[in-house]
This record gives sequence, structure tokens and C-alpha cells, in this order.
Amino acid sequence: MMKGTGAVYAAAGVLYGLQCVLVWIDLAGVFSLGKLGMLAAGVMPTVLFVIFMIWVIVRDGKNLNQKGVAARAMGAAFGGAGLANLVLALIFGVTAFKRNDFGLWLFFPVTVCALQGAVWYAIAIIRRRWWMGGVAAGWFAVAIATGLFARTPADFNLFLGFGCFAFMAAPGYALMRIGASGK
Repeated sequence: MMKGTGAVYAAAGVLYGLQCVLVWIDLAGVFSLGKLGMLAAGVMPTVLFVIFMIWVIVRDGKNLNQKGVAARAMGAAFGGAGLANLVLALIFGVTAFKRNDFGLWLFFPVTVCALQGAVWYAIAIIRRRWWMGGVAAGWFAVAIATGLFARTPADFNLFLGFGCFAFMAAPGYALMRIGASGK
């Protein structure tokens, strides 16, 4: 279970981290992606992530039954956060659209970062691993930074991209390694 969860988490970190860096490149004026490039940067990470997640579920379907209280708690924490993210995306997305206020949408990633911090805090307590607490602290710091820089979209995306690589892709890789070693 940990190997598959780690793979999905690492893939999300890489895909959404790249998305943020590409948007930052455009917004910071390094070079323009153009309208089509920005549309692709906005949509493709989610399309690729969903495809990858389905592939992992099909590949590891028989191994997704979590054994032990800690594994079930960890799965529940990630699953609950994922469901909360879907609900929040709907709420922020519809409200931002109705109000014609893209700035409101920017607080969706901020809440996702805070939720990730809460999940990793819970997992750190359950698993008793200090590095997981460090991931929680990192997510909370990214939530604060992105919240403070929501009015500066380039900086916002740079902080968010860093968070995706440092606190999603890297811990996802660590979970994959733990899962592969059977610890």
C-alpha cells in the first residue's frame, strides 16, 4: 500500500510542481507560454495525474487492502484529504466563477497546502517518524507563504512549485522506498 501511495503522491508532486514552474516562467516574464501553452499547463497535469492514478490502482488493486491500524489510518488520512480537496475545488471554483474573481480561486491551493500539513502531522504522530513531521511543517510554511503572496501570482506559483517538489514529490519517493523495503 505504501509503495502505491508513494508513487501517486510523487507523481502529483512532480506534475503539479512542473505546472507551477511553467506558470511562474510565464508570469515572471522569462518567456511567454502563450494562451495555448497556459491552457496546456493548466489542464495537462490533472489529465496525466488521473491517468497515472488509474494505472496504479489497476496495477496494485489486489494490494490496496491495508493491513494494520496504522496503514488504515494513513490511508484514511490521505483519502479524507483527497475528498476534502475535491469538495473545496468545487466550492472555490464555482464561487470564483460566479463572482468573476480569479483571486478567490488562488486560496484553493492554499487550503490544499494546509490540509496536506494536517495529514502529514497525523501520519507523523501515527508512524512516529520525525521526517513526516518535517513534511507537515513544510506544508504549513508553504500554505502561509502562498497565502501571503496570493496577490503576486509569479511568487505564489514559485512557492507552490517548491512545495510540490519538496513536500510532495520527495516524500512520495520516500514512501515508495519504504513500501518497496517492506518496513
